[in-house]
Amino acid sequence: MKPHTGQCLCGSVKYTLPGELSGVISCHCKDCQRLHGIYNPMVVVPRNDLILTEEKGLAWYPSSEESERGFCKKCGSALFMRTEARALVSAGSLDDPTGLKNLKNIFTDDAGEYYDLPAEA
Repeated sequence: MKPHTGQCLCGSVKYTLPGELSGVISCHCKDCQRLHGIYNPMVVVPRNDLILTEEKGLAWYPSSEESERGFCKKCGSALFMRTEARALVSAGSLDDPTGLKNLKNIFTDDAGEYYDLPAEA
């Protein structure tokens, strides 16, 4: 199986995900809306499966006691959220083709009034 790769808009942060990806989880929480301007479609992997291959632009923001958000300090791309056990990677930062589909939507009660919820898988 070929690993998945991805990067930020300017290429100052690049990564590889060597394992199989199950699909996309779309989070509609207020934190994701504030960070991305809309909901955040992401893939969930074990933390050790997020392999950074270029990190000169990477900065981490402690967004809670349990997690931190990774973004590119050069271009502003919001890329990651990680906890002690797992990493969440913004699906839009993955290189195509991914073959991934949306599996489920979470925190839908917080969805913005300005968009329709995406269809469930």
